[in-house]
Amino acid sequence: MRRAEPRKDNRNRKLVDADETAARLLEELAKKVRYGGNSDHKLNPGDFGIGATGFRRGAESLCESTGILHKAVAQRLLEQAFLQKMVSRQERDGWPALVWAVVGDDCVVEARLDNKGQGTYHGYPLSRADAFAEKVLKAWRESDGGSRDG
Repeated sequence: MRRAEPRKDNRNRKLVDADETAARLLEELAKKVRYGGNSDHKLNPGDFGIGATGFRRGAESLCESTGILHKAVAQRLLEQAFLQKMVSRQERDGWPALVWAVVGDDCVVEARLDNKGQGTYHGYPLSRADAFAEKVLKAWRESDGGSRDG
């Protein structure tokens, strides 16, 4: 597999600066958000309910590389990311366009909004060479997300 080039920062990839009101809204969204998965990032569909995988040859990010093999684990991590305010500034109909979390000690995952009507996301690991991954890792460690097992 070829080495992934770091993505350039763009306005979609900036963490929200949540005030108290925004934090309460994120707590409510954490109760509604759903992990859907995407076959483009899977070698094995497991229990994600996505049918046959459509893994794109040469894709730089496989879910299996994170150790997240069950949908319930992905769901809990997504909810935790909302509670830790690890969401993008950009939103679509009240849902953050992007959400970030950390698995284990240093595996940064990014989830992208798939369906703003249902609040479903799919996720994938960010390359360790991605400069934004370091920002997420630092913010995650500073939150109490760093004290929980992802």
